[in-house]
Formats: sequence, C-alpha cells, structure tokens
Amino acid sequence: MGLWGELEFSSDLFDTSTIELLIQRWLRLIEQAVAEPDAPLYQCALLTPEERHALLEGFNATTQPIPDATLPALFEAQAASNPAATALVFADQELSYGELNARANRLAHALIAQGAGPESLIGLYLDRSFELVVSLLAVLKSGAAYLPLDPEHPTARIEAMLDDATPLRVITTAALADNLPADCPRIVLDKLTDLAQRQENNPSDADRLAPLTPLHPAYVIFTSGSTGKPKGVLIAHHALVNHMRWMQHAYPVAPQDRVLGRTAPTFDASVWELWLPLLSGAAQVLISTQQLHDAQLLFEQLDRQQIHVAQFVPSLLASFLSEYDLKPQALRQVFSGGEALSTELTRRLTEQWQVEVVNLYGPTETTIQVAHYAAQDNALNGSTTPIGAPIWNTRIYLLDQALEPVPVGVAGELYIAGAGLARGYLNRPALTAERFVADPFSPIAGARMYRSGDLARWRDDGNLEFLGRADSQVKIRGFRIEPGEIEAVLLALPGVAQAAVIARDDGLGLQLVAYWVPSALSNASAETLRPALAAQLPDYMLPSAFVALDALPLTPNGKLDRRALPAPERGGAVFVPPSSPEETLLAALFGEVLGLDRVSVADSFFALGGHSLLATRLVSRVREAFALELPIRALFEAPTVAQLAGRLRDLR
Repeated sequence: MGLWGELEFSSDLFDTSTIELLIQRWLRLIEQAVAEPDAPLYQCALLTPEERHALLEGFNATTQPIPDATLPALFEAQAASNPAATALVFADQELSYGELNARANRLAHALIAQGAGPESLIGLYLDRSFELVVSLLAVLKSGAAYLPLDPEHPTARIEAMLDDATPLRVITTAALADNLPADCPRIVLDKLTDLAQRQENNPSDADRLAPLTPLHPAYVIFTSGSTGKPKGVLIAHHALVNHMRWMQHAYPVAPQDRVLGRTAPTFDASVWELWLPLLSGAAQVLISTQQLHDAQLLFEQLDRQQIHVAQFVPSLLASFLSEYDLKPQALRQVFSGGEALSTELTRRLTEQWQVEVVNLYGPTETTIQVAHYAAQDNALNGSTTPIGAPIWNTRIYLLDQALEPVPVGVAGELYIAGAGLARGYLNRPALTAERFVADPFSPIAGARMYRSGDLARWRDDGNLEFLGRADSQVKIRGFRIEPGEIEAVLLALPGVAQAAVIARDDGLGLQLVAYWVPSALSNASAETLRPALAAQLPDYMLPSAFVALDALPLTPNGKLDRRALPAPERGGAVFVPPSSPEETLLAALFGEVLGLDRVSVADSFFALGGHSLLATRLVSRVREAFALELPIRALFEAPTVAQLAGRLRDLR
C-alpha cells in the first residue's frame, strides 16, 4: 500500500492552480530523493523542463536587431535631419540641433588636438549649463569617454576619482578650475581662445586618433563602494545604443515633446534624459542647480517649461502629491526608479495627475535600466509596483545559491546578462571578476552575467517584483549607497575606534544612522564627526544622526547585531521654549513636519531627523504661513527655529 496525503489551503491566500503546482513540485522532490537517496538535496530539481524553459527563455525572449553605430553618429543624423529644431532649453535660452552640433564639433576637434580618442577619458567638471551638454557631446565625438564630476561633491571625493581614473584632461570653467587639484590637467573653456576657428564639420575616423567603434567606452560613472572607495563603471557605445533604441521604441517622444533634464550627470539615469530627446528630434529642458535642490521651483518649472516627460524618484513624487493639488498641465508620462515604487503611490499618480507611470529598474553596471513596467491598474495587486520585464537583448535570471533558477513566486538573487553589461569596473579587475561572472545559460561562448545583489521574484505574467537587497547596500531617495563606504571613512577619523552605519526608518522615512565607539581619550563628537565626513562624502551619504556607544552590540557568533542598535534620540538635552510669535509658529511647523509634539528653538531640523525632502515640505509650509518667499537653502544655513526666525525677520 502506497503513501497518500491531502493538502488543505486557504482560498483567500491561494488559488487552486498554485496549490496543484506545489503538489507537483513536492512529488518531484520525493521521487528524486527516493531514486537517489545519497544525492545532495540542492541537486533535486523542482522545476519541470517546461517551467525551466519558460524562466530561462520565455521570460527572456528579448532579441532585437540593433544598429552597429555609436552615439555621435546617431545624433549627427538626427541633427542633420532638422538642424533648426530646438535641442536644448536652459532658463530662457534655447539651442538648436545645428548650433549644438557645431559647438560640439569645434570642441571635439580641439580635444582631438590634445590627444583625446578612443579608450581615453575626459573629465567634465562643470555646472549645469549648455556647456555641460556641449562638452559631453564633444568628448563622445572625439572618440573618448566622458567622466562626470560633480562640483558640489567634496574635494577629497573628486581627488579620489581623479586618482583612480587619471583622465587625459578635465573640462571646466574659470569659476571652478581652482577647486581641482593643482596637478590636474585641464581645459578651461573660458580660455580656449582659438575655439571659434576650429572646424565645424563632424569629426570622422580620419580626424580621430583611431577609429571609433561601438565597443569603445562612452562614459565612466562612479558608484558607492563597500570598501570605502568609489568604483568606476565603464559603459560602451553598443550598450548605450541598445538601451536608447529600445526606449525610443517602447516609450517614443515626438519632436514637439519636452523632456526634463533633472538628474545629475554623475548618475546614469541622466543618460536617457539626454539621449531620448536628442535622438528623437525633441528638446531636453535642463534645470538649474537651484531648481534641482528646491522642490517648489522644480515643480513650477514643469508648468513654465511645458514638460511632457519627466523622471522622479518615488519619495519626491510622494512629496509633490502631498504638497500640490494640481498636476503639471503638459505632463503626460512619468518615469520612476531608484527606490521601490509603492502601488498606492502609482494609483495616486494615475488618478490625480492622469499620467502614464513607468517603473524602471537597473544597476549602473548594466546601462541605466534593464527592466520596465508600464503601470496598469488591473495588474497592481501587491504592495509595490512590479519592476517589469527585461528590455531588448537582455536576459534576467533569478537564481538560488547553487545558481539554479527558482520557480515563479519564489525569491531569488537577480542576475543580468546581455547587451547592456558594462565592460567592468575601471582599474578593478578582481572586483570585475567577482561581480561579472560566466553565464551558464547562454549559448554564446564567453557570455557573462552581472550579480546584482538584489532579490526579486517572477510573477506568472513574466514581470518581476523587487524584494530588496541580499546585502547591506541601500537606496535612499534614489541614491545608491554602500554603508561600508561611510563606515570606512568614519573609522579613518581620529577618535573613532569602531563604527557601523545602517539605514533605518523611525517614522520619517529611510535615513542613515551612524553608530560609533570612541577610542580612549577621544574628544570626538557628533559635532566634529559630521563636518569631517562632509569633507569627504557627498551630502546624500551623510548620516542624519550619530549615536555614540560604549560598544557595538554583537550576536552570539560575534557579528554585529543590527537589530540591537538603538534608535537615535532626537532633540537636545535642554528644551528651550519659543520666545516670540514667529518662533512659536515655526516650532509648530517643525513639529508638524517631523512628527514631534514639541521642538526646542535650539535644536537643528536635521539633528531632529529632517532630510532634504522634509526640508522641502517645511519650507513650503513656512512660505504659506508667513507669506514670504523663503529659499530652501535658508533652512540649511539656519536650521534651528531661533535661527530661521531671525532669517525671516531679515526678509521682511
């Protein structure tokens, strides 16, 4: 007599087909275990051949022909088709395709004369402006790859990138040049007196030092590194052409469209914001640095510039919806990425703004995005919006620890293969070999796949749901951050014996918190550590709170017990009450935004848990309450109630 069994399940949680599939897998597991009782359990296959084929091939049926071309060639063809059309808008100025191409050509010839060409790097240390886009395009036309450097980043971080990348030249302006290291070879645009005499024709391979091919690098973008050192990701032209041709097909823009250029060039999301319009005959509207940091000014630009297509991280979108009732008039399509996009936020966007919402996913190492999902209400049934299906010529695998595909609905680590893979990390062969591994499922010899460290699961319809990280990497307001990099910088500071940095949400959104153990005779404090970190790390990597501990809590096996780390205390030891009507109103607004019952007029907004998005919300309320046009930077310069009250008195 054989064994038999029955399975009871809740029909509220499972449908019959799911349970039947579980039973089939259970039976397959038992059959294999009985047939080979000495085999390791992980070698038992849960998947049927049909399921395995669907996961590896069916969900990855993305093959499409791509032109054997480079970005400059594609742009030059577009510019020649309608040179009078507007290519760029900045403030109240416009630049046509013909003017942009001519200016970039003149600078490209100057770069070639100074040795720029394929396999060389040219840094861009420029403020947001026409010159930034002209220089970027000129670098690509010369055959070189561009390396974006943010003038707002600390000098120490810029120096570290320059030491690693050793660019041939760095393009900058006279206003910024003195911020670069003295030995940094540079081209100062203001001092290029012979630029007007340079040729305006498109540089050809005859002009370049060597022929430019799609396999040559187009850009290097640095990302956070867990060892304390940022790492440069090298992306080739063919990967970028693949991405842009897919995007033009999936989400086309018309010549009359305007696309918002919001993302800083040091992040790869900026790449499609530039090339989607410029390869389609549309216009990119580049916003200023001030508008980038002031959500109200940014929102106003959406209407003033009649933006049709824009990209925002979910946390900024949520802030917009809570602060502004009316949608931007011309806006029809919103792309989102960098953080998990909640189903609730997607529904609010489609209902309140009546726009198409597209969720994007992709690490820097795989050329901007590798998966996309155009939101549909009838398919939004989880807590987060799916990250969707792979783009053209891209394969996504969800694998277990034995590098075997996991069934639909089961969490696995996300691996990416195909045309979008980076060449690797700049000057980091060991790290490249660790993260870019052999693809065992590809029929192409030597094919690689990138181990993302992200966790996801397949849905029945071939779309992916993002589940989080397999390691400690976090994304906060769209910024990819390795806490280990912050810890390494913190440990190098005098007076710090041990350190741990984690991201936690204590009711004000995800924030970085630094825990540190003082060394013997240390006089370090949060007041000294924060500016010391600020001298080496960009603002988005600075912890909101610093918590001093006698010792870091450990698990029984000696590892850091992250769950035992205490929540940071908010507020100073002494409560100072308001002493004027202005301070009373401001303290109430601080408390409303931060979720506090009372606020001391001597406590910093940021020490109380505030961050850039909450700062935008607070400044918006202050403007309304006081009927004054308060710039958001005023809060950073005067972060306490008492200081801000004084600033408001000065404005009256």
